[in-house]
Amino acid sequence: MLFTGIVLSAMTFSSLGILFSSIPTENVGNVMMALNFFRLPLIFISGIFIPLKSLPPIGQSLAMLSPLTYTHDIFLYSLGNVNQYPLPADIGILIFFLLIFLSAGVLLHKKNMEKA
Repeated sequence: MLFTGIVLSAMTFSSLGILFSSIPTENVGNVMMALNFFRLPLIFISGIFIPLKSLPPIGQSLAMLSPLTYTHDIFLYSLGNVNQYPLPADIGILIFFLLIFLSAGVLLHKKNMEKA
């Protein structure tokens, strides 16, 4: 399960990179700034540094919007710790994020190629 979690997480976050790389810009730094603006908050609300049960209700709600939360949950399960969500839900939600990020990136890329 750990291997599945690593592969699925890598694919999901690679598709997030594809989405952000589809942003039309002359300067690569603009994309990196936008990506870090999105990526860094995901790290802090995902349960990696602060357990999800210790977060206030609004933090727990925001954590559900982070694909890293479900990756972390799969890793907890794989290592024999108590996980927050059911394993099939973790996998399904990561696949959902993968498809959303990838399709949005492809659509954005096609849209920008038509303008060019």
